[in-house]
Amino acid sequence: MKPCSDHVWVLGGPIEQWGGSMEKDCVLKGTRYFHSKNTVYLYGPNNREMMTIMSPLDKIVCPLTSINRNLEVKKMPDFEEAEVVSKLSLEYPNIYGGIIDDFDVNLKEFSPARLEKIHQNLKKHNSRLKLHVVVYTWVEHKNYAAYLPFIDVVTLWVWKKSELQTIDRDLESCRRDFPGKPILMGLFIHDYGETDKEATPMDLLKFQLDHIKGYIERDKLQGFIILGDREIAKHPRESEFVRSYVADHII
Repeated sequence: MKPCSDHVWVLGGPIEQWGGSMEKDCVLKGTRYFHSKNTVYLYGPNNREMMTIMSPLDKIVCPLTSINRNLEVKKMPDFEEAEVVSKLSLEYPNIYGGIIDDFDVNLKEFSPARLEKIHQNLKKHNSRLKLHVVVYTWVEHKNYAAYLPFIDVVTLWVWKKSELQTIDRDLESCRRDFPGKPILMGLFIHDYGETDKEATPMDLLKFQLDHIKGYIERDKLQGFIILGDREIAKHPRESEFVRSYVADHII
C-alpha cells in the first residue's frame, strides 16, 4: 500500500498537563502542522462545540474514559459516553469512533462484559463506528481472547525509546495477539518513557518513521499517530523533523 495523508493521525486536545494548551482548537492546529486530517482527540469533552471546531477534519476518534482527561471535563461512565459519541456521530459524520486510553495497563477496570457494553453503546446509533484501544509493546497480550470481539482497532505504542530496536518483533507479536485487527502505531516526539525531560532523538524518530513507512507499504499497519499537538512548542526542532518527514515520504 502506498502511504498517503489518510495514514497520518495526530493525538491531542485541550489539556494543561505535559506542557499542553487549553486552546479549544489546539488539536486542529496540530493536525494542520503535521499535514494530517485525522485526530485521536483524547483530552476534551465530547460535545457539539468541540465537534464543530474539528469539523474540517476527515476523521475524529473520541475519548471514552476519564483516563488522561482534563480536569474541566465532566466525568461520566465510559459506556454512557460511548452512547453520547454514537449520537453525536449522526450530526458529525467525521466521527470515526471512540478510544479507551491506556487500556492494557488498566485492564482490571475493563472486564470483557464492560468492554462489550462500551462497544455496543458506541455502535448503538451508528454501527460503522470503531472502538479503538491503546496498548503498549511492554505489556503481555496473549490472554485477550475474551476481549477481541469488542476491539475494532489497536493503537500500539513503544513506551521506552530503548525498546524501538525490537519494533519488528513487537509489531509481529501484536499482530498475532490481535489477529485481523487494524493497527495504528504511536510515535512519541517527547521521551515520556525514560527521561520525561527530553525529546526523542531525531535518529530514533527517523528509525521509527522509516519502519512505519515500510509497515504501511507491506500492509502491516493502517497508519500512525503523532503525539502530539503540544510537542510543537515543546520540541520545535524534532516536531519540524517529523513534519518534514511526513511531507517528503508519507503524503
